[in-house]
Amino acid sequence: MSNQINFKKLFISKANELLMKREERCFELDEKNQFALDFFVSYFSNIEVFRKLGGKPYKGLFLYGKCGTGKSLFFETLEEVYKKYPKPLIRIKTIHTIELTSNVLNELSRPNQLASNDISIYEKNATGSIHFEELGAERKLNHFGNSINVMSDIIQLRYATSRRAKCLTFITSNLSLNDIRKQYGERVYDRMFEMFNFIEIPGDTRRK
Repeated sequence: MSNQINFKKLFISKANELLMKREERCFELDEKNQFALDFFVSYFSNIEVFRKLGGKPYKGLFLYGKCGTGKSLFFETLEEVYKKYPKPLIRIKTIHTIELTSNVLNELSRPNQLASNDISIYEKNATGSIHFEELGAERKLNHFGNSINVMSDIIQLRYATSRRAKCLTFITSNLSLNDIRKQYGERVYDRMFEMFNFIEIPGDTRRK
């Protein structure tokens, strides 16, 4: 428990530093984000506490809520906290969904420029621990008349990988679970329940 308390104190301290530097405001902890913070912090610092909060450590995390509620800040702060931990429990790579779809579009537009041993964007993002930022902000691609939903494909690839080996996926999104179902389809929506611990951060934007 003491490890989690120290981790949480450092987490809040680093969140304050980030917000003061970027927006000249402090990290606000209240009834709207208290559970989300405890859930998130325990995932990375104390698995037993995480289980007591109802979490399943073999799944990743899906943080959702309105713009400005602090979802991306949680992962930005985690990166800062991990600078104090040379051997973190989980090392996570963050990639924005808009950047990812842009990379896929570039790859599709120059297939002849890829070497035979090059790994595709899909393959690069099908394994490992990855945080996909702002799911739902990306657009569908149109390639020779075919509509491509990159994130739908990536999520399904990672789902298949997670059934064979450890592959933790982390997502932040402004979409509700019902929006996810509409935008990515029943297949992706259903599989997400096997992949994620869902954390809603309620309330309106905290940006000022």
